[in-house]
Amino acid sequence: MRIRNRSGFTLIEIAIVLTIVGLLVGGIWLAAATVLENKKRNDFATEMLQTLVNTEVLFASNSHNFKPLFPAAQFFYAAFNLGEHGLKPLLHHGFGHSSSNRGPLSGMIIPVLATAPSTSPASGFDNSTAIAASLIPSDLVTADGHLHNPYASDLTQDSINFIGTGNTLQLIIGSANPTLGIPSAACVAVVTKVITSHDNLRISSIIVNGLVLNSLATTSDVATNCNGVGNTNTIEFDMTV
Repeated sequence: MRIRNRSGFTLIEIAIVLTIVGLLVGGIWLAAATVLENKKRNDFATEMLQTLVNTEVLFASNSHNFKPLFPAAQFFYAAFNLGEHGLKPLLHHGFGHSSSNRGPLSGMIIPVLATAPSTSPASGFDNSTAIAASLIPSDLVTADGHLHNPYASDLTQDSINFIGTGNTLQLIIGSANPTLGIPSAACVAVVTKVITSHDNLRISSIIVNGLVLNSLATTSDVATNCNGVGNTNTIEFDMTV
């Protein structure tokens, strides 16, 4: 009787190997997905903090601006501040603006008459203003000019909004609408990162899902407020400018 040498694998052996390979691939995929999600969340939190910092810098640089009280003063103020073509360089340097041409008021400080600080620096401030001022990273701006958070599935609407009224500027991130909101983990990441830099910003209040956080809020407080189901969390940062 001849005995044949068996070659190859049985179906059971192949099934076992495929199962092991599947578990390994699944584990690697899960780990990679977790790493990518953490990076996405951290990048988003960093971008939102940078947006707030950019806003702070913008309004800090404009805080010295003044608004004339009377029409005549408005004309003088405009003429005086027209850069190299205004009255200031002419009066200081004379015609030609060279160092050898010294105007009659050279060395003198020329006051701006009848001016007062503007009381509504944020009025009319909106998303288009924020985009024009480059306050928000370009990857959060769609081709048609909408501001979106990376968790929003509807890119035809704004899921990040700037609203300016008087001397208050609101930055609203997300929505109760799941197609525009952010998940709880991202909510916690954004608020926690901003809280650690709160002293350097003009934030007057942080409102998460309608609940106001106090200045001493802990991570557990933030997690409690960021309790929206699915992508239904909303964060509002109110800045006094």
